[in-house]
Amino acid sequence: MLRHSVSAVSSVSAVSASVPLLPHPCVNLVPDAGRLAVSGVGRGRFTSVYRGTGRVFGVKFRSGAFLPFLGAPVSGLTGVVVAAEQLWGSRPLRRRRR
Repeated sequence: MLRHSVSAVSSVSAVSASVPLLPHPCVNLVPDAGRLAVSGVGRGRFTSVYRGTGRVFGVKFRSGAFLPFLGAPVSGLTGVVVAAEQLWGSRPLRRRRR
């Protein structure tokens, strides 16, 4: 079940903020500007700057839990952000029937 794979779901709203972040051994699934992105484990500290009004939302997958969705070693995502379309194509993801 997905609840065993997902470590955290967060939502934050901000007017203006600069947030320093440290890499964590996880894969993040993040909607960004109307598109879905997959962010692998980062290689170093980085800062996200939020301006204006809006929301930030993401889903963090525990180490190794993203493998079934990727179908390849998760290490291939280290230090990169990839559009979901590049991984799974442009067709909408559909739930499998059991």
